[in-house]
Amino acid sequence: MSDKSCSGLMAEKVVLREVYDKLRATDQPVDVICEVTHGFTFEQAIDFLKSLGAVVQEREEDRTDRYLFARLTDVVQAIKIDSAFDSKEERPIYHVWLDKKMSTCAADFADTSVATIKAAAASQLFSCSGKDIRWAVLDTGVDFNHSWLKPRNGNTASLRRNLTSEPDGDEVGHGTHVAGIIHQIAPCTVLHDYKVLGRDGGSSSSIIKALYEIRKANLEARTMLIHGVNMSLGGPVEVGSYGCGQSPECQEVNRLVDSGVVVCVAASNDGHKVMATVEAGNLQLFSTFLDMGISDPGNAEEAITVGSTHKDNPHTYGPSFFSSKGPTGDGRLKPDCVAPGERIVSAKAGTADEMIERSGTSMATPHVSGAIALFLSAKREYIGRAREVKQILLRTCTDLNRDRYFQGAGMIDVLRMIQCV
Repeated sequence: MSDKSCSGLMAEKVVLREVYDKLRATDQPVDVICEVTHGFTFEQAIDFLKSLGAVVQEREEDRTDRYLFARLTDVVQAIKIDSAFDSKEERPIYHVWLDKKMSTCAADFADTSVATIKAAAASQLFSCSGKDIRWAVLDTGVDFNHSWLKPRNGNTASLRRNLTSEPDGDEVGHGTHVAGIIHQIAPCTVLHDYKVLGRDGGSSSSIIKALYEIRKANLEARTMLIHGVNMSLGGPVEVGSYGCGQSPECQEVNRLVDSGVVVCVAASNDGHKVMATVEAGNLQLFSTFLDMGISDPGNAEEAITVGSTHKDNPHTYGPSFFSSKGPTGDGRLKPDCVAPGERIVSAKAGTADEMIERSGTSMATPHVSGAIALFLSAKREYIGRAREVKQILLRTCTDLNRDRYFQGAGMIDVLRMIQCV
């Protein structure tokens, strides 16, 4: 028997099971993310996929430095990709992932939450407001016509990047609400609108493209054009995927953090479910907490993954019942921390100055983004040192005396964060 047949590479599938499951479940084309094997060119990968009948996005702006985005029409194409080559070294495509659906992390139902994380005290004591800090909001868009969010120079064109098929702006209201929370905490922070979700949500590929563009822009400028990213969004972790935190969107988050950008991600709202059981022949419903509910890209190791807690009395009530609990599938501690996420009042899209109340880990995450923007404007030597910033944040959290997989390191405290360095 040859060494090649003993290596185990032949048994490993290129196309993940989640792709096969999706192809079998629908008669519609399925969008996929193709990771190009090291040592192969994009042109070789494109030619290979096209030879098997796949539809490939060939424009440079429709790919990153690692991923191609394509569409498979049937299971036969997936089987051909898996069987085309004997070993990993000989194939131009390393893995084919499902381009998953992504959605906002808001639950269906100048705030006191700003005081809860001590942002107002920190801003006053250290005279910091987020000045000269830039934060990207990857969401449903930002309504820059709201009085809170109007750029001082009136120019919004340079602050927008639309990766959806919908018009610019925020037709959902989620991204505007998220941006408004960052504004409340760090009002001088410049917000960049990366629209990756629309009315029907979005996909992994649009998020990957946005993260790649931010990393590329900072690299080409040889300076930090954007210091942080807020992603109040998430998608399901497919059972057939490899270990949690290894999906393309998670890995792209890790690369962006490696480049020095802070990335804050919502943990999701799957911490509580209504389950069914049968007692004495009768169907009974009961409520329970669920673990391992963190969504991607919140499973990314380098992300600051944020759960939700009560905005006024976090010590009494602890993490919100809906806030997703850890650990990750491979046993890592998530969420990393919690912040106020219940009944948060912020900017309402489509209005000049009206407010609206929302709940969810989507609302907790921009509290952390705003807090770190304050920190970076007060301690500018930490710009570009994303991992150290995360460690300082977690080291200065307040323990709520809850299970670690519920609260992570605890509730953020921006005043203590600034004071400790």
